[in-house]
Order: sequence, then structure tokens, then C-alpha cells
Amino acid sequence: MNIQTLSVILSSFTTITAIGTLAYNIYTNRKHDVYLQASKLSCWISDNKFPKFSVTLNNTSTEPVYNVFVYGTSNAMSNNEFLDTKNNYDIGDYEFIEILPPGKQTVFLTNRGNAAGGEHSVAGMYFIDSKNVEWNRKPNGSLKPHQYLKTLTQKAILLKHI
Repeated sequence: MNIQTLSVILSSFTTITAIGTLAYNIYTNRKHDVYLQASKLSCWISDNKFPKFSVTLNNTSTEPVYNVFVYGTSNAMSNNEFLDTKNNYDIGDYEFIEILPPGKQTVFLTNRGNAAGGEHSVAGMYFIDSKNVEWNRKPNGSLKPHQYLKTLTQKAILLKHI
């Protein structure tokens, strides 16, 4: 193997590595952009009074989010999808907000009280960001894309105007 062949092999390897790094960076940046606005939304129980608890919604992005569906559930089921855990929804278990502007807002949900083993009420929310991606911010804080509007209309929780 002469020096020219070695040079061509090393140049090819460097080029392939650079292209792979570029593709990875593009993928990572796109994934980050998808989560950018959604990661700036959160909710928490701010007052755990009975019979209603208050939930603070916090949108620290510079843009509003849409079709916000705030729900209350048990911390024992907070890793499950709220829409999959029940078939009968009490009107007090959720609140719907068409537009949530930047800033804080408070809603009130039914407080089911506490149970043995530390079980208590927690809150989560579904929403659509400005890029029209549907999200679920679960009560445990995790965030994931989740198509929910179709389910809400099929279960007649929301009307078809959405």
C-alpha cells in the first residue's frame, strides 16, 4: 500500500465521519426544536383544598398553546394515559382552555381526597403547541407527543368544533 492509497482511504474515512456527524447534529437539532415550546409548559397543584384543588398552569414560552385539557387523577395512576384509565369522566375531573397565553393561569378540579399508602390527587395536561404538535405533560412531569383530540371528541368529552 503506497502513501497515495493510504491518503485516499484516510480522506474517505474523514469525509464519511464528517457527514455522519452532520446528519446526527441535524437530527438532534430538529428533535430539540420539536420539544422547545412544549418543554416550557408545566402544571402543578398549588392549593390542595377540599372539595376543589387549584392547578397552576405555567407557559414560559413566548407563544400561546392551544386546546389545553387539564386533568386530575391519582398519583397511583399518573404514569398511565388519563384518557385510557377511565370511561366515565366527571366534569370536575378536567378543565378545557382553548388558548393559554404566556404566563400563569389557575384552574380548579375536583379533589378526591387522600387514600392509604400516600395516594393523592395530581394534575397533568394535554395541549397543542404552535407547531401543531399534540403533547401530554403527565403528572409525573414527563413530556411526550400524544394525539389526544380525536379521543376527546370520540368520547364526547369535547365537541367537534376543535
